[in-house]
Amino acid sequence: MKKLIIIVPVLIVLIAALGWYGYTKRSGTAADIEGRWALSSGDTGCYTTVRFVANPATSGDAVSIEETSGNVVQMSYGNYSTGKNQSLEVQLTNPEAPAFSVEAERKDEVLTLQYDIQGTPSSCTYKVTELTK
Repeated sequence: MKKLIIIVPVLIVLIAALGWYGYTKRSGTAADIEGRWALSSGDTGCYTTVRFVANPATSGDAVSIEETSGNVVQMSYGNYSTGKNQSLEVQLTNPEAPAFSVEAERKDEVLTLQYDIQGTPSSCTYKVTELTK
């Protein structure tokens, strides 16, 4: 009987902790920014298109970006991980580039990203073109 008195509260705490972890992991930034986004306004250092895709099968979620200069489009691919306070850590792997932090804020179908790449800060606003669920 004494074991049951100890085991039941421990199980309740464990189930609550696992539920809270799952809720915060899924309701964080990754769930809010998934989709394809096209640049609507921003600085000259802004990417023209960004796409965020959650991938629960791997340790990181996928990101692809496009930079347009005239008729030339440069695509890059990589992974991102979510941090606290809507912060992301982006690591481009194809072609490889230094990791950088991104502050993300989404309001309805508008996504605002702020990032600093090699000393150049950019503030960019994107509109959704395709949502991923």
